[in-house]
Amino acid sequence: TFTTGPGFVQLVFPVTNGVQPTLTEFAPDGSSVVDFGLTLNPVGRGPATAQVTLDAHSQVMASYPWSSTVPTSDQFENPDVGSFTNGRLEFQQTGTSWYAEVGSSVAPAGGATGASYWGPTTAAQQTQFGTKGTGGEMRWQLAVPPGGRTLWVSVAGSAAGHGSAL
Repeated sequence: TFTTGPGFVQLVFPVTNGVQPTLTEFAPDGSSVVDFGLTLNPVGRGPATAQVTLDAHSQVMASYPWSSTVPTSDQFENPDVGSFTNGRLEFQQTGTSWYAEVGSSVAPAGGATGASYWGPTTAAQQTQFGTKGTGGEMRWQLAVPPGGRTLWVSVAGSAAGHGSAL
């Protein structure tokens, strides 16, 4: 089920492994951030455990130039580097102060970075994004009480350096 409202969208997914997932996305005014709330509700009255994996792929770049300008975005853009540090995914475009950070309300059990992390993006779709991004993964093993639980993940960016993205 898809719902949209002022400043948010919400998707309710089919029950999976005894848990009803709902994803809420919103972008607060005045911030370079998008927040994602994954609410897990066990079906039935007992608690549950859920394995959650997040894959992210970076494309840290300026909003200009575009593919039709001179220089093109491909000529202007540098490759991204990524790291999993202090429970967060950090991406930076090399040679710039441009950063993107992915963090969560619950510390992940683990994570990694590398060009192979694309999530459900097909190989054909990957070619549309070019070759200068990189990827990362965060993993959780969540105890879900009978009343449910929400995992918040934020993706923030900054052209003013790492601290501003944090």
